[in-house]
Amino acid sequence: MPQSLQSLSHLIADKVVRRVLPSDRPLKLWTRRGDGRPCNGCEKPITTMEIEHALGLSGDLILRLHIACEDFWRSATGNEVPGPQLPSPRRVAGEKRDGLPI
Repeated sequence: MPQSLQSLSHLIADKVVRRVLPSDRPLKLWTRRGDGRPCNGCEKPITTMEIEHALGLSGDLILRLHIACEDFWRSATGNEVPGPQLPSPRRVAGEKRDGLPI
């Protein structure tokens, strides 16, 4: 991804405006090592030395993005990363932790 960050930001924002990239809120997010498939944002391969972010959108659409490209896509679409879902500190009687009763 040798492009400047500013030009990358403009490229992705332009793709969102032209509806080349969807702006739907992701339903799921997976991360894994890249396998050489192109990034939907910058169109450059996501190599095995990089992390691929796969965003599951409605209609079985999956966006594959570099980490920086995902950040610019989220900024252009207003789809902020949700905070961590932390469990409630309250315990229910009989609840198990690590498979053992507490």
